[in-house]
Amino acid sequence: MPLRLPLLALLPVTLVLAVAGGLLRLGVAVPPFAGGAAFHGALMVGGFFGTLIALERAVALGAGWAFAAPAASA
Repeated sequence: MPLRLPLLALLPVTLVLAVAGGLLRLGVAVPPFAGGAAFHGALMVGGFFGTLIALERAVALGAGWAFAAPAASA
């Protein structure tokens, strides 16, 4: 499926943003992500884990329409 790779490429982006938000919440200075601490939980759960789990299920299902959920989550 051609949709797997672009969605898979978005996973590291959401993971880096979520980790940067977590570091900000711990008090570590992460300058490019100065306002992202408030979105740490949403990025981690919805952005990373939601996309990863939905992508696994879409690949297992094998239908093109199943990739709409991970695309929306990412």
